[in-house]
Amino acid sequence: MNQERILKEIGLRNNRCFDQKVGKLHRRIDDRKLALEQETKDLDQQIRETKRASAAAPTLADKPAHQRTKTLQATRNQKRKHIFGPRTRQKRAPTV
Repeated sequence: MNQERILKEIGLRNNRCFDQKVGKLHRRIDDRKLALEQETKDLDQQIRETKRASAAAPTLADKPAHQRTKTLQATRNQKRKHIFGPRTRQKRAPTV
């Protein structure tokens, strides 16, 4: 009887500890996601600014911002992959 009570208390304590750890992980994931979303918004703003600067350049030689735009877009796309995860398509079963 005493052993059952002790095991039950240990189980309850373990469950509380586990729930706390899971909660910490979820908060950490949410914080990281928010940070990545903010970084992508900042990159979108930088992309718009470099596109404007490139469009306003008077000569072709003054338009190196195009390469910077490509680099920023690649960085932004990479960060979006981290936020949303890999997109996998499920294969449909062939219809007979």
